[in-house]
Amino acid sequence: MDLQSIIENYGYAAILIGTFLEGETILVLAGLAAHQGYLVLSWVILAAFVGSLCGDQLFFIWDANTVRRYCPGALPGSRKRKKFTK
Repeated sequence: MDLQSIIENYGYAAILIGTFLEGETILVLAGLAAHQGYLVLSWVILAAFVGSLCGDQLFFIWDANTVRRYCPGALPGSRKRKKFTK
């Protein structure tokens, strides 16, 4: 197997996983592969969109739950308001 066949066989999965984890560098390399004709640009865009969306949502939920668990007063609206008495 040469590099061209590896890119053609596993390129879209690599884009999906790469954009899920990191993003920009993988996307630049995927654009280069699409420009060279190894991948189809529309599928590159779709794989990058799905990977980025899933990764962003997972990390957002993970961070929000971590903050609620370890720093309960850090989120807006999470503190109980003290009632002022006259």
